Parts: sequence; structure tokens; C-alpha cells
Amino acid sequence: MKSVKVKLAFERQKPVNFKFGDVNLSIGSSASTTIEQQYADKIMAQYPGWIELVVSKAATKVKTTRKGGLS
Repeated sequence: MKSVKVKLAFERQKPVNFKFGDVNLSIGSSASTTIEQQYADKIMAQYPGWIELVVSKAATKVKTTRKGGLS
């Protein structure tokens, strides 16, 4: 199963716990937590706006090239 990094979308002193059967997830606002995609989808569906996905910095860089020669 695919894993994603998430964090709380709002500032809070303590992490929030989410429980799915025997699986207990604790998600904080400052440090990102890696959880399975299925649990992230369930939390976002049940509690919209509570968590957000953390995008890695390497994925946000865009390499541009200049086509053509020098003028």
C-alpha cells in the first residue's frame, strides 16, 4: 500500500489520534507523519479540512530549459 506524509491543517499543541479498528494513528501539526493512503483518504472524507498532505521539496522543484540558441 502507498504511504503519504500528512500533518494537521491547523495549529494545535497536542497531536490528534485517529483509530481504525486496531490501528491507532497520531497526527501532529508541526512534524509530518507517514501513514497509508487508505487511512489518509478515510480521515479526509470523514473530517474534511483537518489534515493536509505534505509535498516533498524535491517534487516541487521544476527544471526549465531554454530552447534555441544564444542571440
